[in-house]
Amino acid sequence: GIAIFKQNKKLQPGIYSIVFPGKTKLVDFLIDKEQEISIKADTSDLLNKTIVSGSKENVLFQQYEKYVAVKGKLLQDEKIAFSKSKTKADSALHEKNYSLHAKELQDYRENTIKEHPESMLAALFQAMRQPTFPIGQPKTRRDSMTNYDSYKKHYWDGITFMDERILRTPFFIPKLEGYFRDILVQSPDSIIREADYLLLFARNNDEMFKFMVSWLADEYINPK
Repeated sequence: GIAIFKQNKKLQPGIYSIVFPGKTKLVDFLIDKEQEISIKADTSDLLNKTIVSGSKENVLFQQYEKYVAVKGKLLQDEKIAFSKSKTKADSALHEKNYSLHAKELQDYRENTIKEHPESMLAALFQAMRQPTFPIGQPKTRRDSMTNYDSYKKHYWDGITFMDERILRTPFFIPKLEGYFRDILVQSPDSIIREADYLLLFARNNDEMFKFMVSWLADEYINPK
């Protein structure tokens, strides 16, 4: 079948999906500056038989999806093998293999950021970065507080609040929820101070600012 989606104004940038009848199969694709695109898909093998034309962004995205499908299976296999290990040597081997695959996946993302810094995929990868803890194995309360302070300080390092593209992704809202519900001290003073601080960053982008104000109002109109 053929379907044409057409309108006079541009779609807002983000991750979109075509959902096929039955709602069990879908194709994700990126919308950014290039908006006159063609998608050809075969539901017998969506990963390998989907072709997106007219969009360099989606060429990068499809390459990543194919890479992560292979790497994701390897990671899952090592995770299962680790859980079934019967000796310390087996456990150590599968833990080492898992770490190696995870590093290669992260290296792929970092290389994309370096080689295509203006791409939407690079923006998504930067937003997906997780801060690390300076002290690997905290032994004292001071160590734990150092880790907490560092994690909180660097929590938003990968997010540019002037880039509205990340609003239409599956990970921005969970990241926002995690910050206000789990990271912050649950007191009005702390929450208000952080809300004001983030809104200062967001005010330079109308869509981001409207979203943040709306989300904060919904979150705290009935405080938990």
